[in-house]
Amino acid sequence: MEELYKPLTMLTARIFPGQRERFDETIKKIHANQRPSVPGTAARYITCDIKDPDEVQILLMWRSAVMPVEEDRKKFVGLLQAEFTGILDWKATFE
Repeated sequence: MEELYKPLTMLTARIFPGQRERFDETIKKIHANQRPSVPGTAARYITCDIKDPDEVQILLMWRSAVMPVEEDRKKFVGLLQAEFTGILDWKATFE
């Protein structure tokens, strides 16, 4: 029986003012390369809020069969964040 629980990581950030075009280009580049920019994930979703398109949510669904240890997951998330350096404000939080 397939496991129903999938470990998830949810990230929220904000697009820096004037960086929307760079954000869109980075997303297109990631998609065009058809590569998981985060090893060990089964799925990766990047969405923008309909009411506030500068609010970005990233959902990472880890593969339970080969899920990296927490230290490696943090490293992989850091690599993903690095792809958006100067584009996304990772310090922004939302209530």
